[in-house]
Amino acid sequence: VRNSFVYLSADSSVQSMHDLFIIDNTDNNNPSIISSINTGPGLASLAVSGPFIYLANTSSNSQLQIVDMHDRSNPYIISSLRLPLPTSSSTPPRSRSIFYKNNYIYIGTNKWDGPELTIIDVSNPANPIIVGNFETNTLINDIYVYDNKAYLATSDEYQMRVIDVSDKSNPTLSSTFTTTGWEVQQGNAVDLFEDKIILGRTVGGFNRVNNHEVFVFSTTSIPNQIASKDIPTGVYG
Repeated sequence: VRNSFVYLSADSSVQSMHDLFIIDNTDNNNPSIISSINTGPGLASLAVSGPFIYLANTSSNSQLQIVDMHDRSNPYIISSLRLPLPTSSSTPPRSRSIFYKNNYIYIGTNKWDGPELTIIDVSNPANPIIVGNFETNTLINDIYVYDNKAYLATSDEYQMRVIDVSDKSNPTLSSTFTTTGWEVQQGNAVDLFEDKIILGRTVGGFNRVNNHEVFVFSTTSIPNQIASKDIPTGVYG
Protein backbone atom coordinates (compact mmCIF):
# COMPACT_ATOMS: atom_id res chain seq x y z
CA VAL A 1 0.00 0.00 0.00
CA ARG A 2 1.30 3.46 -0.89
CA ASN A 3 -0.46 6.83 -1.00
CA SER A 4 -3.94 5.31 -0.72
CA PHE A 5 -3.32 2.84 -3.56
CA VAL A 6 -3.09 -0.91 -3.04
CA TYR A 7 -0.88 -3.02 -5.30
CA LEU A 8 -1.98 -6.64 -5.14
CA SER A 9 -0.30 -9.76 -6.52
CA ALA A 10 -2.26 -12.93 -7.25
CA ASP A 11 -1.52 -16.48 -8.32
CA SER A 12 -4.53 -18.06 -10.00
CA SER A 13 -4.82 -21.71 -11.03
CA VAL A 14 -6.01 -20.34 -14.39
CA GLN A 15 -3.02 -18.86 -16.24
CA SER A 16 -5.13 -16.53 -18.40
CA MET A 17 -6.55 -14.64 -15.43
CA HIS A 18 -5.17 -11.29 -14.28
CA ASP A 19 -2.61 -11.44 -11.47
CA LEU A 20 -1.63 -7.80 -10.82
CA PHE A 21 -4.24 -5.37 -9.51
CA ILE A 22 -4.09 -1.66 -8.71
CA ILE A 23 -6.80 -0.61 -6.25
CA ASP A 24 -7.85 2.90 -5.30
CA ASN A 25 -8.40 2.93 -1.54
CA THR A 26 -8.88 6.67 -1.07
CA ASP A 27 -12.30 5.84 0.37
CA ASN A 28 -11.66 3.02 2.84
CA ASN A 29 -15.33 2.03 2.71
CA ASN A 30 -15.38 1.73 -1.06
CA PRO A 31 -12.10 0.42 -2.57
CA SER A 32 -12.22 0.02 -6.32
CA ILE A 33 -10.01 -1.74 -8.88
CA ILE A 34 -8.75 0.85 -11.35
CA SER A 35 -6.66 -1.54 -13.47
CA SER A 36 -5.32 -5.09 -13.71
CA ILE A 37 -3.12 -7.08 -16.07
CA ASN A 38 -2.12 -10.66 -16.76
CA THR A 39 1.64 -11.16 -16.39
CA GLY A 40 1.71 -14.90 -17.07
CA PRO A 41 1.50 -17.90 -14.73
CA GLY A 42 1.20 -15.81 -11.55
CA LEU A 43 3.02 -13.65 -9.03
CA ALA A 44 4.63 -14.62 -5.74
CA SER A 45 5.31 -11.09 -4.49
CA LEU A 46 5.94 -7.51 -5.57
CA ALA A 47 7.75 -4.31 -4.63
CA VAL A 48 6.79 -0.73 -5.52
CA SER A 49 9.12 2.24 -6.02
CA GLY A 50 8.33 5.45 -7.83
CA PRO A 51 6.18 4.81 -10.89
CA PHE A 52 7.33 1.17 -11.21
CA ILE A 53 6.15 -2.17 -9.84
CA TYR A 54 8.74 -4.95 -9.57
CA LEU A 55 7.24 -8.43 -9.83
CA ALA A 56 8.54 -11.76 -8.54
CA ASN A 57 7.11 -13.95 -11.27
CA THR A 58 6.39 -17.66 -10.92
CA SER A 59 7.09 -18.21 -14.60
CA SER A 60 10.04 -20.32 -15.77
CA ASN A 61 10.47 -17.81 -18.62
CA SER A 62 11.17 -14.79 -16.40
CA GLN A 63 11.76 -14.39 -12.69
CA LEU A 64 11.52 -10.58 -12.70
CA GLN A 65 9.10 -8.34 -14.56
CA ILE A 66 8.95 -4.56 -14.29
CA VAL A 67 5.70 -2.68 -14.80
CA ASP A 68 5.43 0.99 -15.74
CA MET A 69 2.49 2.64 -13.94
CA HIS A 70 3.00 6.30 -14.76
CA ASP A 71 -0.65 5.94 -15.76
CA ARG A 72 -2.18 3.73 -13.05
CA SER A 73 -5.21 3.07 -15.22
CA ASN A 74 -2.98 1.62 -17.94
CA PRO A 75 0.00 -0.27 -16.44
CA TYR A 76 2.19 -2.29 -18.79
CA ILE A 77 5.27 -4.50 -18.63
CA ILE A 78 8.37 -2.66 -19.86
CA SER A 79 10.97 -5.36 -19.21
CA SER A 80 11.50 -8.95 -18.10
CA LEU A 81 14.55 -10.80 -16.87
CA ARG A 82 15.27 -14.52 -16.88
CA LEU A 83 17.96 -15.83 -14.56
CA PRO A 84 20.76 -17.60 -16.48
CA LEU A 85 20.84 -21.39 -16.19
CA PRO A 86 24.05 -22.97 -14.82
CA THR A 87 23.69 -25.77 -17.40
CA SER A 88 21.46 -26.34 -20.39
CA SER A 89 19.68 -29.14 -18.50
CA SER A 90 18.94 -27.04 -15.39
CA THR A 91 15.29 -26.47 -14.50
CA PRO A 92 14.57 -22.71 -14.27
CA PRO A 93 13.70 -21.48 -10.75
CA ARG A 94 10.52 -19.76 -9.67
CA SER A 95 10.67 -16.50 -7.77
CA ARG A 96 9.47 -16.57 -4.19
CA SER A 97 10.40 -13.19 -2.68
CA ILE A 98 11.48 -9.70 -3.74
CA PHE A 99 12.80 -6.49 -2.17
CA TYR A 100 13.69 -3.08 -3.65
CA LYS A 101 16.38 -0.81 -2.21
CA ASN A 102 18.19 2.14 -3.81
CA ASN A 103 17.92 1.08 -7.47
CA TYR A 104 18.57 -2.59 -6.72
CA ILE A 105 16.16 -5.51 -6.70
CA TYR A 106 16.82 -8.58 -4.56
CA ILE A 107 15.09 -11.72 -5.86
CA GLY A 108 14.77 -14.91 -3.82
CA THR A 109 13.83 -18.20 -5.47
CA ASN A 110 13.08 -21.78 -4.62
CA LYS A 111 16.05 -24.18 -4.27
CA TRP A 112 17.55 -25.00 -7.65
CA ASP A 113 20.89 -25.65 -9.40
CA GLY A 114 21.85 -21.96 -9.36
CA PRO A 115 22.10 -19.27 -6.65
CA GLU A 116 18.84 -18.57 -4.84
CA LEU A 117 19.56 -14.86 -4.17
CA THR A 118 20.11 -12.56 -7.14
CA ILE A 119 20.89 -8.84 -7.01
CA ILE A 120 19.73 -6.82 -10.01
CA ASP A 121 20.53 -3.23 -10.99
CA VAL A 122 17.25 -1.55 -12.01
CA SER A 123 18.53 2.02 -12.29
CA ASN A 124 17.24 1.72 -15.86
CA PRO A 125 13.96 -0.19 -15.40
CA ALA A 126 13.79 -0.90 -19.13
CA ASN A 127 17.09 -2.78 -18.90
CA PRO A 128 17.57 -4.70 -15.62
CA ILE A 129 21.10 -6.09 -15.19
CA ILE A 130 22.24 -8.87 -12.84
CA VAL A 131 25.19 -7.66 -10.77
CA GLY A 132 25.62 -10.36 -8.11
CA ASN A 133 24.21 -13.49 -6.51
CA PHE A 134 24.52 -15.77 -3.50
CA GLU A 135 23.94 -19.50 -3.09
CA THR A 136 21.85 -20.46 -0.05
CA ASN A 137 21.09 -23.98 -1.28
CA THR A 138 17.57 -23.56 0.09
CA LEU A 139 14.32 -21.71 -0.51
CA ILE A 140 14.23 -17.97 0.32
CA ASN A 141 10.76 -17.13 1.63
CA ASP A 142 11.30 -13.45 2.40
CA ILE A 143 13.91 -10.67 2.13
CA TYR A 144 14.52 -7.39 3.94
CA VAL A 145 17.48 -5.14 3.11
CA TYR A 146 18.76 -2.57 5.59
CA ASP A 147 22.12 -0.83 6.02
CA ASN A 148 23.92 -2.98 3.41
CA LYS A 149 22.65 -6.21 4.97
CA ALA A 150 20.12 -8.55 3.34
CA TYR A 151 18.11 -10.51 5.91
CA LEU A 152 16.78 -13.74 4.40
CA ALA A 153 14.04 -15.95 5.86
CA THR A 154 15.11 -19.41 4.72
CA SER A 155 13.84 -22.96 5.01
CA ASP A 156 16.71 -25.14 6.21
CA GLU A 157 18.76 -25.36 9.43
CA TYR A 158 19.56 -21.66 9.16
CA GLN A 159 16.14 -20.07 9.56
CA MET A 160 17.66 -16.65 8.83
CA ARG A 161 20.78 -15.69 6.94
CA VAL A 162 22.33 -12.24 7.03
CA ILE A 163 24.17 -11.36 3.83
CA ASP A 164 26.60 -8.46 3.52
CA VAL A 165 25.65 -6.70 0.28
CA SER A 166 27.91 -3.66 0.57
CA ASP A 167 29.65 -5.05 -2.54
CA LYS A 168 26.71 -5.96 -4.76
CA SER A 169 28.94 -7.96 -7.09
CA ASN A 170 30.25 -10.10 -4.23
CA PRO A 171 27.66 -10.67 -1.48
CA THR A 172 29.03 -12.62 1.49
CA LEU A 173 27.55 -14.44 4.47
CA SER A 174 27.67 -12.29 7.61
CA SER A 175 25.80 -14.41 10.17
CA THR A 176 23.10 -17.07 10.57
CA PHE A 177 20.39 -17.99 13.07
CA THR A 178 19.19 -21.46 13.99
CA THR A 179 17.17 -22.85 16.89
CA THR A 180 15.24 -25.93 17.95
CA GLY A 181 12.51 -27.07 15.60
CA TRP A 182 14.35 -26.24 12.39
CA GLU A 183 13.85 -29.80 11.12
CA VAL A 184 10.10 -29.17 10.65
CA GLN A 185 9.80 -25.36 10.75
CA GLN A 186 11.11 -22.81 8.29
CA GLY A 187 11.88 -19.11 8.31
CA ASN A 188 8.91 -17.54 6.61
CA ALA A 189 8.78 -13.75 7.08
CA VAL A 190 11.26 -11.04 8.03
CA ASP A 191 10.72 -7.35 8.73
CA LEU A 192 12.33 -4.41 10.50
CA PHE A 193 11.03 -1.92 13.07
CA GLU A 194 13.41 0.82 14.17
CA ASP A 195 16.65 -1.14 14.72
CA LYS A 196 14.96 -4.48 15.46
CA ILE A 197 14.74 -7.39 13.02
CA ILE A 198 11.69 -9.61 13.44
CA LEU A 199 11.69 -13.18 12.07
CA GLY A 200 8.56 -15.31 11.80
CA ARG A 201 8.50 -19.01 11.02
CA THR A 202 5.98 -21.75 10.35
CA VAL A 203 4.56 -23.92 13.12
CA GLY A 204 5.72 -27.20 11.54
CA GLY A 205 2.65 -29.39 11.95
CA PHE A 206 1.40 -29.50 15.54
CA ASN A 207 2.60 -26.87 17.95
CA ARG A 208 5.50 -27.43 20.37
CA VAL A 209 5.45 -24.67 22.97
CA ASN A 210 9.24 -24.63 23.33
CA ASN A 211 9.78 -24.16 19.58
CA HIS A 212 8.92 -20.50 19.17
CA GLU A 213 7.62 -18.97 15.93
CA VAL A 214 8.56 -15.29 16.29
CA PHE A 215 11.99 -13.89 17.19
CA VAL A 216 13.28 -10.36 17.72
CA PHE A 217 16.92 -9.34 17.22
CA SER A 218 18.90 -6.16 17.40
CA THR A 219 20.53 -5.57 14.03
CA THR A 220 23.86 -5.83 15.86
CA SER A 221 23.08 -8.95 17.93
CA ILE A 222 22.31 -11.70 15.41
CA PRO A 223 22.34 -14.67 16.04
CA ASN A 224 21.45 -13.85 19.68
CA GLN A 225 17.77 -12.97 19.90
CA ILE A 226 16.54 -10.50 22.48
CA ALA A 227 13.00 -11.90 22.60
CA SER A 228 10.94 -14.78 21.23
CA LYS A 229 7.40 -16.11 21.62
CA ASP A 230 5.33 -19.18 20.88
CA ILE A 231 2.70 -18.51 18.21
CA PRO A 232 0.64 -21.74 18.01
CA THR A 233 -0.49 -21.25 14.40
CA GLY A 234 2.84 -20.03 12.96
CA VAL A 235 3.77 -16.67 11.45
CA TYR A 236 3.14 -16.15 7.73
CA GLY A 237 3.57 -12.41 7.43
